[in-house]
Amino acid sequence: MRHTVFIQSLAEAFLQEVAGKKQPSILEEVEAFQKIWQQTPVFRDALMGRVSLAGRLTVLRTITEKHLSITAQNLLAILLRQQALNDLAAFLDKARHLRIDRGLGREVTATVVKSLQTAERKHLQQSLEKMMTMPITLREQIDSEIIGGLRLDSRDWSWDATVQHRLQRLIQQLRVS
Repeated sequence: MRHTVFIQSLAEAFLQEVAGKKQPSILEEVEAFQKIWQQTPVFRDALMGRVSLAGRLTVLRTITEKHLSITAQNLLAILLRQQALNDLAAFLDKARHLRIDRGLGREVTATVVKSLQTAERKHLQQSLEKMMTMPITLREQIDSEIIGGLRLDSRDWSWDATVQHRLQRLIQQLRVS
C-alpha cells in the first residue's frame, strides 16, 4: 500500500469531521462500494482509465449519487483524486481501528437463524454497549446452518453460542473419549 500516510490522515479527518453517529453508516456505504469495486473490473477500468480526472469524477458521481450519501461520495472522490481507490480496504480498516481505540464505537455482527425482534436487538445492543463501554453498531447476519443460538463477531473477538458450535464440540469430545 503506497498511500499509508494519506490513508491514516484521511481516517483521522473522517473521525474529526463526521458526526460520531453517522460514521458507522458511512463506513457501511463505503464498504458496499468497495465490494462492487473489487468484483467489477469494468467499473474499476472506468474509474482508473485514461480519462481525465474530471471525467472520472463525473463517472463516480453518476454511479454513486442515487446510492450513497454525499459524505460517502465526497470521501470516494478524495480517494479517486489521490489515486487511492485501491486502498479502500485499508481506509476502512484504519477508520474502524481508530474508532475502537478512541472509544467512539465498535461494530459487532450477530449471526442468527432468523431476524432478531426489535426488543431482542435493543437488549443485545445495550448489553454489548455496557460490557464494552462504548457505542455499538449491531449488524445482523442470517445463517440457517447455525440451527439456533447466536454468534457474535467483532474485529478482534468472537463469541459462539450456536447450536451448531455446541454440536461440533460434543462430537469432538465423543471422538476423544
